[in-house]
Parts: sequence; structure tokens; C-alpha cells
Amino acid sequence: MKTKLFILSFAVLFIAFSCKNDNSNNENTKKESQKTTIKTGDSVVVTNETQKDTTLVYKVSLGIMPDLSYKAEGVKVASVTKNRPGYNGGIKTGDVIIKIDDNKVSGLIEYTKLLGTHKKGDSVVLTVKRDGNNLKMNITFD
Repeated sequence: MKTKLFILSFAVLFIAFSCKNDNSNNENTKKESQKTTIKTGDSVVVTNETQKDTTLVYKVSLGIMPDLSYKAEGVKVASVTKNRPGYNGGIKTGDVIIKIDDNKVSGLIEYTKLLGTHKKGDSVVLTVKRDGNNLKMNITFD
């Protein structure tokens, strides 16, 4: 019984110290990362060169949930959130986003990069494929 209690106590202390160290490392990483903020055409990337830690900072959203199982060109919409830019612009579940302005959306990564070039108040022309037809929609990010 004493052995089990000793092992349990040791495990609790180990976890407590591990968590404390993780938090202090995260704080240090955040401080260093803030020193090396890089603004690219794709998005704002906060990076710590020694840790190779990267965090994307998103400025706008359409308010859609992409279909992560979709494997063809574009980004298929799994759901749309009411009163968000995509919903207000006319996007529907099942639409496939194929262009943002004149930029082709090959997949989810390209879609994310293109959104990262915009800020609140920007307007874009979104081209979506719906029932075999291409539709253009004006979207303003809020």
C-alpha cells in the first residue's frame, strides 16, 4: 500500500512540475515569437526561428465549415453559419468555392491563404459551383 501511495505521489509531482515547465516554455516562446513577427502576402505569421513554432493569425472568416473529406478542386461547404459573411452573401451547404476574386481555390490550404490576404471591411467576388453551374457572389467581410 505504501509503495502504491509513493508511486502515485511521485506521479502527481512529476505531472505538476511538467505542466509548470510547459507553461514557462510557452510564455518564453510567445515572447520570442513576438520579436519575430513576419507579415506575408498570405497571412500574418508569428514565428520563433529557434523553436520553428508557427501560428497563423486569421483576420476574416466566411463563417462556413468546409467538408474535410472533399478531395476534388475547390472547397466544399459542409455548413454555413447564419448572419456571417458567407451566409449573407448567399453561400449554401453543398456549394464548392472555386475562386476568390480572380484567384483559383485549388483546395483548403489555398482557400486559407487567400482569406489571409483580406481584412475586415474588404469585399471579394466569390465564385462557387452549385448544381453544375458557376455562380458569382459579392461578399463583404465583417
